[in-house]
Amino acid sequence: MGGYPPFNGNNDAEIMRSVELGKFDFPVEDFGKVSAKAQDLITNMLAYKPESRFSIENSLNHSWIKEYSTGNKANIPELQNALQNMKKFRVNFNKKDKAKAAGSSFNIDS
Repeated sequence: MGGYPPFNGNNDAEIMRSVELGKFDFPVEDFGKVSAKAQDLITNMLAYKPESRFSIENSLNHSWIKEYSTGNKANIPELQNALQNMKKFRVNFNKKDKAKAAGSSFNIDS
């Protein structure tokens, strides 16, 4: 929903270290409009210990999913924000891919 993978780092080694530690956060600039329920779902899906991690069934039965799947309530700003973030990630990812293919270094902030 933030528009980028949950585990961050400046390079592949740092990203893998974040994955190994189960370290992620919800920066307010990207998740400020994402509800606490949606963040709870993400947190449970990414739980470090497999026995604590949500199964598919748990995820589908989460209150945030149920709100959107029943059509009773739609938080359009939250969904629009998530979509914008995903589009931004896709554009940056594509730029990075093209730069790698061309053999140059790429700074995502440029």
